[in-house]
Amino acid sequence: FQQLFADRDGKMLIHGDLHFWNVHMYRGELYVIDFEDVMLGYPIQDVAVTLSYSRDRPDYDDLRTAFREGYSSIRIWPGKDESEIELLSAARTVMFINYVARVDPEPQSFIETRGERLTGYLRNFG
Repeated sequence: FQQLFADRDGKMLIHGDLHFWNVHMYRGELYVIDFEDVMLGYPIQDVAVTLSYSRDRPDYDDLRTAFREGYSSIRIWPGKDESEIELLSAARTVMFINYVARVDPEPQSFIETRGERLTGYLRNFG
């Protein structure tokens, strides 16, 4: 992470947990909720977290394309290359494995599934 962010300016307040369930629509407007993970960080962190939640969906590529198009209509896409977003998504996966291992009385299935995701990351980017 130190290397990833060594040459970056632009730390800002980020949500830290921006995903489908933390965005609600009211009267045609989108509202973000659940700010317990707000932190000083980089936009690429929010992008990676958001994308990590839809990774296992069959329409992931379409969702990712739509997300990037919408994001890029407002600000510059933060990733220098795909490996940065993948690295941060992998880090989010590790964080969730740790969380589930602590709170789920039977975490094995979740850990195995996410372990396969991490193996894929290492195969493609490691």
